Amino acid sequence: MYEKIKTWLKKINPCYVIITVLVCIIIFLSCLLFRSDICDNGNTINDIRTEFDRIEETKSDIAGTTEQLEQSTSAIEGGLNDLQDRIESIEISNSISQDASNKIDELIGECQSIIEQVRKQHE
Repeated sequence: MYEKIKTWLKKINPCYVIITVLVCIIIFLSCLLFRSDICDNGNTINDIRTEFDRIEETKSDIAGTTEQLEQSTSAIEGGLNDLQDRIESIEISNSISQDASNKIDELIGECQSIIEQVRKQHE
């Protein structure tokens, strides 16, 4: 295999090798020297980097807003749970008040019947 490569290299004109090497060097140097001014639709790399930085800042702002919304949601859920507990305690209090009111009505009715019996006895 080494012999095949050696014979192939002997067939190649040295002028072509030198030209190929020079073209590769020119391409390499142009990439190194002019890479800061490479454009994409009129935008330089620095403009694109600046835009990416802005996008990252916006992403951070959105993440912060999301955290605040989650905290607000948690606070609202806690408030709703407290409100539900208060409603339940009010319903219990209303039930107790209704029972007490019914008992008072019964007592008033009994007192009135006692008073009527006492009046009838004194008459």
